[in-house]
Amino acid sequence: NQLEDTNHDHLGKLITYASGKSADIVIWVVKRAREEHRAAIEWLNNHTDENIAFSLKLINALGPDRNIAVATSEYHQLRAAMICRRYGLNAAPQSSKTKASILHVFLIREIFGIIKEFIINKKYTLKT
Repeated sequence: NQLEDTNHDHLGKLITYASGKSADIVIWVVKRAREEHRAAIEWLNNHTDENIAFSLKLINALGPDRNIAVATSEYHQLRAAMICRRYGLNAAPQSSKTKASILHVFLIREIFGIIKEFIINKKYTLKT
């Protein structure tokens, strides 16, 4: 745990330690995450559904509170919240910015992911 703002040194140590221990999950408690560190964590967490399913075991062990924060990219907030809702969690996505020059690539991928959520799960309705 790092009870201060994130820094490159601690992120590097965290990744090195986790890989050395073959960790399936890493929880990094910080006071405030810098944008580049949020982006790095999002890059490492490129399988939202599997990560939430695995994290659910930890969340359930902590008690009945189903409110969580999810570190994700700005374009992925909606689908991350949808996946959390499928697992019975109330998500508050915390997003990092994506470079405008590559945002369109991720948005296209995300649109297909959202469509997949609607087709496979069929329990979502859009609220206005």
